[in-house]
Amino acid sequence: MQFDTSGMCRYTRRRHYAAERTGYYMASSITIVGLGPGEWNDLTLQAYAVLVGAAAEGQAVYFRTLIHPTIERMKEEITGLRCESFDHYYDESQNWETLYQQIAEEVCTLAAAQPVIYAVPGHPLIGEASVQRVLSLARERGLSTSIVAGVSFLEPVCTALELDPLDTGTQLVDATTLAALNDDEVAGKIIPTLPLLVGQVYNRRLASAVKLALSEIYPDEWPVKLVRAAGVGADETVVTLPLYELDRGTNLANHLSTLYVPSIDALTALRLPETLRYITMRLRREPDGCPWDRKQTHQSLTRYVIEETYEVVEALGENDMEKLADELG
Repeated sequence: MQFDTSGMCRYTRRRHYAAERTGYYMASSITIVGLGPGEWNDLTLQAYAVLVGAAAEGQAVYFRTLIHPTIERMKEEITGLRCESFDHYYDESQNWETLYQQIAEEVCTLAAAQPVIYAVPGHPLIGEASVQRVLSLARERGLSTSIVAGVSFLEPVCTALELDPLDTGTQLVDATTLAALNDDEVAGKIIPTLPLLVGQVYNRRLASAVKLALSEIYPDEWPVKLVRAAGVGADETVVTLPLYELDRGTNLANHLSTLYVPSIDALTALRLPETLRYITMRLRREPDGCPWDRKQTHQSLTRYVIEETYEVVEALGENDMEKLADELG
C-alpha cells in the first residue's frame, strides 16, 4: 500500500509510513481498535494504520460512539474514512443491561457477512463493557477477533486525580453495569472502604441511576469527583460535588465522564459485613478496646444469644418487619 505523503507534517508522515509498514491485515472477522482517551496524539500508530487501510479499501469503520475528540481530526487526516456509529442505541435503549448487548449483536451480525472494524474509546479491554460482549458473542458464533490496543482512559483520569489505582486498591466498574444492579446487590458488588472509578457516565439519565445505586452504600452528601475529558487539553475538568447532586447539572455527564468516589471510613460503611468484623476487632483489641467485650467468651455470651433469639422470634410472630430489622441489627 503506497501513500502520497507530500505536504504532510512530520507526525502525519510517520503515521502513513507506519500504515505502509504495518499493511492492512484483515485476517480476523472482527478487528477491535482502541482510539485512546481523546487526544489525537494518543492514537497509536497501529490503530492509525488500520483506519487508513480501511479508508483505502472503502470499508466502513463502526464506532461505538462518534462523541469523541479524535473523530473530527480523524476525518480531516484520513481521506475517505467512512464512519458508522451506534450512538442511536444510547437514546433508544430502555435497559442498561441490554445496551451493549445490542451493539454486540449488530457487530457480530455484520461480521458474519464480512470483516468488521469496531472502534471504541480508550483501550478495548479496559473499562469497555461492549467489547467483552462482542468477544463473548464472537466466540459463540465462531468469529475470529483481534485487538488493536490503545491508551486507556485510566492514564489521564488518574493523572487528573493524582491517583495511583494499584496503591489504593481502586475498584473499576462500568456505569451501565452499576446502574443495572438491584438495590440489594450493590453492597455485594462495591466495597465502599476502597476507592471507586465509574467509567462511561455518558448522560444525565445514567448519572441518576448511578447516583441511586451508590446511595445504597454511601452517604448522600459524600463528596465525589466527576472527571470530564481527561487528558484532552483545556477541555479537561474535575468537578467536586456531593453524591446527591450528580444528576443535577444538565451538562455534567457526557461520553468522556468518569466518576471518582473516594473511600469511606470503615465505621461509616454500616451495611457491610466487613464493618461488623472491624467493630468486633476494635472492641476486643488491646489496650484500647472495651474492657467488658475483651472479657467475654462464647460461654459467657450464651444467655445474651438466647435472649436476642427470643426477641427475633417475637418480631417474626408479630410480623413486624421494622422490629425484626432492629433485632437483626
